[in-house]
Amino acid sequence: MSNGRQLMERYLGAMNDGNVDDMEEYLAADYKQIIYGLPEVNGIEEAKGYVSTLRSALSNLNQTIDDVIDSGDKIAMRATIRGVHTGELRGIPPSGNQIEMPYVAFAYVVDGKVSRIYISLDKFGYLQQLGAIPR
Repeated sequence: MSNGRQLMERYLGAMNDGNVDDMEEYLAADYKQIIYGLPEVNGIEEAKGYVSTLRSALSNLNQTIDDVIDSGDKIAMRATIRGVHTGELRGIPPSGNQIEMPYVAFAYVVDGKVSRIYISLDKFGYLQQLGAIPR
């Protein structure tokens, strides 16, 4: 297993188990996460807040890496987030719906830490699963 994949597994693992105490070990100080169409996550403290927000909104949160291409400093990843919408998420009240959302991400590693992640997902399908818009 290469270093880039291990870094991404650690980050997704933090989302799955809530352990954000060691994020400084694998996220760069100037870390930035861009999910197209949503507010950016800037820095490690905001990343910790992002994990907390997701875990509060989605019980049984589980993210898996479904496929990955890792060149060391660039990682292309196809992953899936799953959970039950039991808490408010970006102003959307809990629906109790099961969420399963595949996404693609491109991450960049600088000096052995994840510096940037760009994520693209089907926001329309996500909003449908959350119950915010009709299916």
